[in-house]
Amino acid sequence: MGKRLTLVLLLTMNSCWAADDIALWNGFSMTPGAGLRHLGLDITRKSDNLGGNIAQDVAAKLFFTLNIESPKYRFGNSGWGISIINQNSFVTLDSQWYSYDGTSTNGERINVGSEVKGRYSYLVPQIFYETGRPGSGSFKVALGYGLWNANLSGTIKLTANDTPSIAGPATDVTVNTTKMAYLFSMSYRSGNNWIYEMSVGGPQFDDAGFKYKIEEVAITVGKTFLF
Repeated sequence: MGKRLTLVLLLTMNSCWAADDIALWNGFSMTPGAGLRHLGLDITRKSDNLGGNIAQDVAAKLFFTLNIESPKYRFGNSGWGISIINQNSFVTLDSQWYSYDGTSTNGERINVGSEVKGRYSYLVPQIFYETGRPGSGSFKVALGYGLWNANLSGTIKLTANDTPSIAGPATDVTVNTTKMAYLFSMSYRSGNNWIYEMSVGGPQFDDAGFKYKIEEVAITVGKTFLF
């Protein structure tokens, strides 16, 4: 009788804990965070094929981000599932390649008098694989493809060989658009909901006479709040 009672109590506790797991893991989550990133913007003017790359120096500026994730739908008891991620951030790009001798090999990335600023966001359905349990940490790998929205403006210096000079003319840039983009991430969430994440993403598109390509690699640390 004692053994049966013990077994019933253990099964009851386990089922209650599993129900808490479902609520804890499958609700909305919000993660404000900060980190370092490389974000590069390649621009080519289609009329004359002049181009340039303007970027954010990885170590120069800390950036802040806000991620909101929908409730997760899981495929049975496996670690596979789907959700929707909304990622938001501001950006300042002010570094272009400055050549000492007119080549792309002898020089450095500096501010040559150009700057692009603004904000962007992802709204991406994603498929993920997640291991671990609440309170003891988890690891997640996710890949998504969805909407990328940006409002960026400023100037960039375009040249034939992407070697702008400080005295050279600058071209006005305005990006106010929504395009399709991918977003890949790997993250570890600790038992107390601190999250450490690496993400890679960015779109490629044509708009108003220019070709754009954006590449982003970011490492962030944030605190996840569950709802």
